[in-house]
Amino acid sequence: MRHKSISIVNCCNRGLAINTSYYNFLLLLLILKMKRRNIMSKPILFTKRGCVPCSSLKRFLLTETELDYEEIDVDKEPQTLEEYDIMSVPTLIIGDKRVTGFVPHEIIQLINEAE
Repeated sequence: MRHKSISIVNCCNRGLAINTSYYNFLLLLLILKMKRRNIMSKPILFTKRGCVPCSSLKRFLLTETELDYEEIDVDKEPQTLEEYDIMSVPTLIIGDKRVTGFVPHEIIQLINEAE
């Protein structure tokens, strides 16, 4: 059986050009899934409108840290609750670690560990 080669440019935001077989393509899909699950991407803050602790945490991150993060409103994107196993907001995920709630000392510790 002959497998088609495919070319994927700009893989994982590193500008890699990859020519690969079907089997290597499956490995690439796994890498992209890991990236989507935030193993290889920037921090994610899960919030919702009207959540007072969410507002406090966003204000804290803005004034006390230089953290560049992606914000996801779980009301607008409810599928992310299950995808990222979110039980409550605010939840900040950095890599494979998370802090749920507005707990400044834990958030600072999480940010420091990620650097």
